Amino acid sequence: GYIGFLDPVSVSLSVLVYTHSNYLALCDLHQYISCSRVLTSRYSKGFGVIGEVMGQDHPLNQPNCIYGILYYLIYLTLDTMKQTDTVKKIKFSLSPYSALIPLL
Repeated sequence: GYIGFLDPVSVSLSVLVYTHSNYLALCDLHQYISCSRVLTSRYSKGFGVIGEVMGQDHPLNQPNCIYGILYYLIYLTLDTMKQTDTVKKIKFSLSPYSALIPLL
């Protein structure tokens, strides 16, 4: 999954939505098809769990797209390293998350 390239777009969009209450994103097609609603829902930060467990102001309660960016940066870094058995095992263990992260 190279859908992670959309994560920086999600970050900038969520900043715009949070800072400008009247901002209408191009991806807001209908009240039921709205990326703004998704990016401002309680599930869009900390996977909807971290804020409930550790508090809304906890440093780990970041937008989910931040976690996606970090994941793909780690994977890209591993991809540029010498492909030792250890690196291959780490990449293999991270692979299932590439399918899950875009869904969060």
